[in-house]
Formats: sequence, structure tokens, C-alpha cells
Amino acid sequence: MNITQILAETQAVLRGKHFVYSGGDHGEDYINLRVLKEFPDDFALISYQLLEQTITHAKLNTAKPLVVVGPETLGAMMAKKAVELYQHDNPGRQIASGYFKAIEVNGKKEYMWGDGDIIPLIKGAQVIWIDDLMDAGSTLERTRMFVENFGTIVAVAVIADRSDSKAEQLRIPHFEALLEFVFPRYSANMCPLCAAHKPIVTSLGYGKRFQEINPDYPGGFIDI
Repeated sequence: MNITQILAETQAVLRGKHFVYSGGDHGEDYINLRVLKEFPDDFALISYQLLEQTITHAKLNTAKPLVVVGPETLGAMMAKKAVELYQHDNPGRQIASGYFKAIEVNGKKEYMWGDGDIIPLIKGAQVIWIDDLMDAGSTLERTRMFVENFGTIVAVAVIADRSDSKAEQLRIPHFEALLEFVFPRYSANMCPLCAAHKPIVTSLGYGKRFQEINPDYPGGFIDI
């Protein structure tokens, strides 16, 4: 089964509804890759495929250690599972996984490693930053400086890209995505879905926040 089939059958990609995205734009389509956690075999297969493809396409130095890191929670799970499977098939390769998490310090978001044991491994290593989705690139931008205090990011890898990003735009040597999506997006004040009074989904994206601000929206709200 290919990845497109997996995403369709697990309902990780939803179409034809009315969603509110993180930046406030609206659209009919939504990528909900977190649902893959409920399908562990598919999740493992996709994570491993992404890592293997990234290592091949990025033409990494096989003599240097490699560390795969991801943000808590899904990126961390992807890194761990992908490295486990890669080590099984490539027992001689120096490779490890780790993850970082956000903490609040004096009202500001900062980052720390979820497992301190990764610090001596990541120093001087090639680092692959892995996650489920590239949207606006804000998570990468916020965490880049933190990660590169320890190692060098040689590639960023995601299951799905809806940002239309290129490696040079992201300021990285290599960008890998298993799938690319181009979804029409509309500003809230120019949204044809709102004009048609199409109900807004509140259980995914930022529909709930929209509802709190606009409780009298004439199209109403739905939970799916």
C-alpha cells in the first residue's frame, strides 16, 4: 500500500468540509496526521520510508554519526520509530534519535531536550529534523537555533508539505517531503465557504477559537 492510500484509508486527509487553519485562513481541506498514531503499523512504515528516503536523497556522509530529532509529540515518535527500524536494517550505521519539547520561561517559549542522553551524541553529528507536516515553517524557525546549538541540521523531513517550501527558503541543505499538497486558502473576510454559510468544523484546526470569537456565525458549527 502506498502512502496516498494509507492517508486516505486512515482519514488523515479530510476534504470537502470547512476548516479554520492556524493562521486564521479558511479552506475545505485538512491534513490530520496525528490520527496515524492510531495505526501503528502504518505509522512505522511511513516514518521509516521518510527517513530512508531522506538519507538517500540528501547524500549524507555515512562515516559521520547521524541523529534524527523531532518536536514533541508526533515528531518525537516518528524519530524514535524510524531510527529503530533503520538500525535493524543497517546495524553498522551510527544513528540515534532524540526529541525536544517546549517549556515556558518567564512567559516566553523556550526549548529543551526531552532526554539529556542525546546531548553528547548530537554534538558534531549530522542532524535530520523530522516532523509530520510543514505548513508555514514556524515550528522549524522557532526551534532551529536551539537544535543548531548542539549539531548541524543537514536535512528537514516531513510526511506532508503544504508550504511549497524549498531548501534554500528554509535555509537548509536538503528538504524532503513524501507528499505535497496545495490547498486553496481564503482569508476570513473573503471566504466563499463563509459566504455560503457552510458549517465550520470545531474539532480540528482553529474552528473552536473562531466559534468563541464569532458565536453567531450564520453557518453554524459541527464536530467530526
